[in-house]
Amino acid sequence: MTLSIVLLSGGIDSAVALAKVRASGSNVEALLVDYGQRHGIELGRASALAEHYGAKVTRVSVNLPAMRPGDALTGQAPVPKRRSLQTIATSGVPSTFVPGRNLVLLSLAFSLAAMRGADAVVMGATMTDAPGHPDCRPGFLDAFKWAAHAGLENFTRLESPWVYQTKAEVIAEGAALGVNFAATWSCYAPSSDVRHCGVCDACTVRRAGFVAAGIVDPTDYAEVA
Repeated sequence: MTLSIVLLSGGIDSAVALAKVRASGSNVEALLVDYGQRHGIELGRASALAEHYGAKVTRVSVNLPAMRPGDALTGQAPVPKRRSLQTIATSGVPSTFVPGRNLVLLSLAFSLAAMRGADAVVMGATMTDAPGHPDCRPGFLDAFKWAAHAGLENFTRLESPWVYQTKAEVIAEGAALGVNFAATWSCYAPSSDVRHCGVCDACTVRRAGFVAAGIVDPTDYAEVA
């Protein structure tokens, strides 16, 4: 039987990736990475999702803030709030972008895959992420894939099934797979461990994705911009 390493953050995209891989019949190992993110609630959600799907869990901690100045996710920079979808899509790289994060996460995932003899590393990047996150774009993922193959001398696949699809399309596929979206976490600026703030970029994109998919959003938002 095949084995896939899923980078599991606890958000919608990685949760649907986990469900999709499990539905394919593959064995799954979930890689959870604590990189100093302020919204660490997502790791608890990721752990619960892995347990639900019967995935083995490997946890790794990386101190990204120690290597570089903190951004809005690993430091004290303000989290952007109350921005429209158009502004989010056209204003460039936001303060919530963590430079080098996906380079590090994918490197860890491929290292684990090499040790386990895994067939694939799966990452839930989407087209919706691409404008403000250069490390979610097809060019980056293709370049990393070939670098990993050269550096490890193996051909573990890098699968990013939604890199040309929107958040709404991922939500629609997740609904068809029976994903419990209420168990996922997206918010960058929560005031509690149970309610999304409703006004950060991640909440705005999440809410819009459900609307575009025509699916009821089960998320408890503290506020709606």
